[in-house]
Amino acid sequence: MGIKRTGPAVFFLIMLIPVLTYALNVESGRVRLEINEKTGTFSLFSLSEKEGQPLSLLYSDDPRTSYFSIAVNNRIYNLPASSDFRREIINEKGQPRIVWTSGQLEVRQEFRIIRSVSSEVNNGLAMSLRIRNISSQKLSVGLRYLLDTYLGENRGSHFVSSENRSINGETVLKAPYPRYILSPREHSADSGLMLMLNVPGVTVP
Repeated sequence: MGIKRTGPAVFFLIMLIPVLTYALNVESGRVRLEINEKTGTFSLFSLSEKEGQPLSLLYSDDPRTSYFSIAVNNRIYNLPASSDFRREIINEKGQPRIVWTSGQLEVRQEFRIIRSVSSEVNNGLAMSLRIRNISSQKLSVGLRYLLDTYLGENRGSHFVSSENRSINGETVLKAPYPRYILSPREHSADSGLMLMLNVPGVTVP
């Protein structure tokens, strides 16, 4: 696959319900996004409508366990850990982006806090990844994102799909994809971290 144009890959993370050193923090409604400016990794929190500690939607003890990697001509790069990519973090009007640049590619990772239709306040995060070939060669490029969440581990049901299918082990999904996958928080079956897979505006895997 030769890449010469910018093509968006968009992910929606919807929330139904420790500050990092060198962190860029963006907060709106029930969402707090923290970007570690030293590593380019991020943490995501749901802010309760009542007083209490924010709920970490990803594994926050080590945000590096959630990351994306790119395969370029069968060579895999973990961008936050790769010395081949330079990193620039920009925040414009509460919409941060990270620009990763190598001798071959420019990768723009953009974040936008959003509101779902059923919510009165912002309760989700839209993330887009745009990959542009800046070399003179044709490149074969693939993208993989690993999101490390622990929310469902104490329930015995790690993930639940929009068809109420429980996912408790390593699973490969094939088309037609469910609308979403939910990693439920410990005391609630219908809230936690929701990854939208097959809805308007989202790039279908």
